[in-house]
Amino acid sequence: MTKLLMADYPNLVGCAAVARSAAEHASRSMYLSDPCISYQARLLRTSLLMSNSLREYKSTHDSGATSVIDAWNRWRARTGAAFKDQSKQKLPNATGLIQRYFSGEGTSRYEELSRPTHGNAAWLAITVVQEQKETPVARIMMMRNALFAVRCVVAATVSIASLWQLDLSSVVESVGERGDADTSPTWEEIEAYVRDLGNAFSAIDERQFVDLTADPQPPR
Repeated sequence: MTKLLMADYPNLVGCAAVARSAAEHASRSMYLSDPCISYQARLLRTSLLMSNSLREYKSTHDSGATSVIDAWNRWRARTGAAFKDQSKQKLPNATGLIQRYFSGEGTSRYEELSRPTHGNAAWLAITVVQEQKETPVARIMMMRNALFAVRCVVAATVSIASLWQLDLSSVVESVGERGDADTSPTWEEIEAYVRDLGNAFSAIDERQFVDLTADPQPPR
């Protein structure tokens, strides 16, 4: 994501695809680390995620992946009696998980990020032209998508840290030392940076930027 954001031109298509993936991973992480569920429910949710992933391997028959999934399915069949008093767990689809854990902006932003992934022709036609012209609107939308992904990852990180009782400032400091950073911000400072950037870009109205340059045309 960093390289996409630092490119000379607004890589809106690539940034949207990466941001969507980050949001999906973050929502699944929060699904598993939800503080309102028991460890038994957490195991059942993990089993659901593993079983649900099988369909993505049916065509390739990846033995490494399918063996892991089969092991989880055998475990679930073997330990069924131990979970008989647990409420049944449900696995929402990707959109449902986004709506559950990132309500509000999450639904509309995820819909926006899904368009390039699914090759939405109208979205691509508009966006690629904006990229080529390097318009302010393209940069604004790119940053909004990136910030949404960052907020999702931050929320998921906080959820995991709460589950494992981790000190996130110590984690950040350790990561900084591995990267030979002279100084590292605290986790609270990172959250404040993300919050301030989000507020700044939310206040920008892209309709105030009028693009009068001609659209690029192929040779005729």
